Amino acid sequence: PALIADPDGRVAHETIVALNDELAELVARHPGRLHGLASVDAYDGDRSGREAERAIRELGLRGLHVDCARGDLMLDSLQARPTLEVAAKYGVPVFAHPVAPQPLTSQMSPYGPIGALFARGTANSAALIALVEGGVFSQLPGLNVVVTAMAFGGLAMAAGLSSQSLVPAGALAVMRKHVFMDTTMCHATLIRAAVDFLGASNVITGSDWPIVDAPIRERLTKAMQNAGLTDDEQQAIAAGNT
Repeated sequence: PALIADPDGRVAHETIVALNDELAELVARHPGRLHGLASVDAYDGDRSGREAERAIRELGLRGLHVDCARGDLMLDSLQARPTLEVAAKYGVPVFAHPVAPQPLTSQMSPYGPIGALFARGTANSAALIALVEGGVFSQLPGLNVVVTAMAFGGLAMAAGLSSQSLVPAGALAVMRKHVFMDTTMCHATLIRAAVDFLGASNVITGSDWPIVDAPIRERLTKAMQNAGLTDDEQQAIAAGNT
């Protein structure tokens, strides 16, 4: 199959525009059932910001989907600021999707899926730390970011070392105001810890991995019950928070 990204992960701007147009048409065919996140190359500066604004204002998409890093750049970079400013302006969430960082991905490749996911989770964790310690949330108080459960390492590190944060309020306090984490993998211990760190209102259902290979409702319900969550917390995570 043809790839739409180059070896560095860049997708042509015209392709991004076409993808968002197609997604908006799909959502329009299923009103009230689907909401779309616009895909944006967050590291393309002002052009990315303009496409983010078009996707939200003109296409009616409800949030942004971005790579959590690109080469040496992370989401606290100046290149990504126009995109994040648009998200903060309109109060829409930014989903920071994991990427496969090099050389760590190659170094971990002999260790199978766990090694590959660890590398991607490390990139997601690093992006989370960069947003907090880079002062992005302080500068853009309307910004909300969703990270995957693979970023749990960064969340735990920030929580454990919150007193060492560069942010006066502490890293964990900032995350509780701006960061959401999904339930990907539906593991009771991860869900329990995410709730303890962020609060039940900041954990949302994610079914990306494994990719809906079993009834997600049953798997998630069992995991949340095993995590000792109340009925109200389970309902919030399963649907309300989203």
